[in-house]
Amino acid sequence: MAISSASREAFSRSLTIAMMNFSATRAGDDFDFPYKEVWPILKEMVKRIGSEHLLWGTDMPFQNRFCTYRQSRDWIEKHCTFLGQEDLARLMGGTAARILGV
Repeated sequence: MAISSASREAFSRSLTIAMMNFSATRAGDDFDFPYKEVWPILKEMVKRIGSEHLLWGTDMPFQNRFCTYRQSRDWIEKHCTFLGQEDLARLMGGTAARILGV
């Protein structure tokens, strides 16, 4: 039985989302700042899902047990050098602004 390219793409996106939910959203639970272990997951998510469908968020103030607010931004803004300016702008506010219409 052949699997359609649409089914493969849907599975690929689902897998990427599952990887993100498992690793990146709880990065501080398992890894130390600047979360180098999570960078490949973010890179893959941007490639497969697109930065126009992703946004940065934080669990402040609960995240303080793992890093500061500034570090929660820096791991993406300063350390994920594989992100282009457009992708970074979308992740750090552009996608949210578009969704909210602001």
